[in-house]
Amino acid sequence: MESITLKEIAGYLPYQLEVMITESTSKGEIHKLSGINYDGLVSLGGGGRFGFIQRGFNQFKPLLYPLSMLTQQIEHNGEKFIMAKEHRYLRFEEISNYKGGSRTLDFIQSREKDLLMEFNFDFYGLIERGLAIDKSKI
Repeated sequence: MESITLKEIAGYLPYQLEVMITESTSKGEIHKLSGINYDGLVSLGGGGRFGFIQRGFNQFKPLLYPLSMLTQQIEHNGEKFIMAKEHRYLRFEEISNYKGGSRTLDFIQSREKDLLMEFNFDFYGLIERGLAIDKSKI
């Protein structure tokens, strides 16, 4: 079974990405991604019964928006807005047509990638691969 990789999750670390536990007695709980240790365990904090827990990469799924949501209203930190309108100077209209993955990496600018990570967009096609949960549907 495929699992999310360090490369695919590390870019979200500075932004406290929300993840849902998919294994164990904590299944369904939502926590914020807070770190990755040297053993490859992911540290999660906030929410749930515990203040701080550790999980393997295969025990959680990130909550991400699909790229198609770049042209639709999203909610982030209690604010609602449309990324393509808020950042007209970037190519979010064009990017919204891609499914994620390595092809997106070929043409995207650094500032665009940073904003996609910060606002929890699925930059690597994780939703399509069953490794993330579509945040717009929960």
